[in-house]
Amino acid sequence: MFISEEVKVGQLVESNIVENIPVATATVATLSISPEKADVIEVDVDGNGESDYSVPAFESFNDIQAPTTQIDISGQKVSEKTYLSPVNVTFLSEDVNGVGVQKTEYSFDGENWQDYSGTTTVSEEGEYTIYYRSTDWFGNVEETKSVSFEIVSARGFVEEVSDWAEENGSKQLERMLVTIQDDKYWQDRNSLSKAGGKSVLSRLENAIKFIGEDSDYYTARLELAKQILSQ
Repeated sequence: MFISEEVKVGQLVESNIVENIPVATATVATLSISPEKADVIEVDVDGNGESDYSVPAFESFNDIQAPTTQIDISGQKVSEKTYLSPVNVTFLSEDVNGVGVQKTEYSFDGENWQDYSGTTTVSEEGEYTIYYRSTDWFGNVEETKSVSFEIVSARGFVEEVSDWAEENGSKQLERMLVTIQDDKYWQDRNSLSKAGGKSVLSRLENAIKFIGEDSDYYTARLELAKQILSQ
């Protein structure tokens, strides 16, 4: 803990240090400070020699407000909350007029939390919900927030619709999609145009027409596959 007085702007005249005060959750530390000797108390919580927060020495200070955290999700967007791999997740937290942010945490299940230390990258296809919150040095914990997003691929969409066709006994649609899924048509994204004399895009269009009004959801999934391949 550092106790210091500034007599002139930008000039530190005197600094008194009180170290290694044994504290627990309910500890009250009483310091006798002369108004001529200090006007700011700076607290080094983790003992690394750097101030974690400062409080006025002779003013009542009670921070009861939790920090606030914003999330930024970046990547190649296919549609609202839908991205191609990879997706980068970044958090920005602040504790306005408070003692400062101690930590920001995030979780993919709302139960197992990990401290945020920098941009997190998510690469695997799937649906995700990421939970997050921040805590300040006074122990005020932000209410947990969450954001959902999905990581997709054109091939993943085709496989999803193919599984649906198999479950519904649509052999013709299944055969159409099996042809599109042939590995040789996905090896080089720039040469996806030909598949047995027909382009992959035209085959997707035929599959979309075949589904028709049977399922708006799966029609939309193939439309997204077309959109990805057309980029």
